[in-house]
Amino acid sequence: MSSNKILTLDKSKKPWEVCVVAHKEILTNEDWCPTIEGKIHVSLTKYESDQMWRVSVWGGDDLGMKFDTHEEGFARWIFDHVVNLTTQADLVCLGFQYD
Repeated sequence: MSSNKILTLDKSKKPWEVCVVAHKEILTNEDWCPTIEGKIHVSLTKYESDQMWRVSVWGGDDLGMKFDTHEEGFARWIFDHVVNLTTQADLVCLGFQYD
């Protein structure tokens, strides 16, 4: 499903080259350090300068996971498949990495 190639984001890029395309909150039974009202955030972000897409999942503080790809359709598919009660183990199986 996902390649093993690690994509790196050029952090020297300016913030206006980043666009959050979609965002949602989903329910979880896991501790995401912390969760707020049992919910975590999922976002789909486009990095214009790198032509990269990122799906991010995070709790109320520091714990987060990310999935990077150059393929918009695949990023949108991953975003759509992160649904209520998706676990961290599920995300690892989809190719997410801890951030």
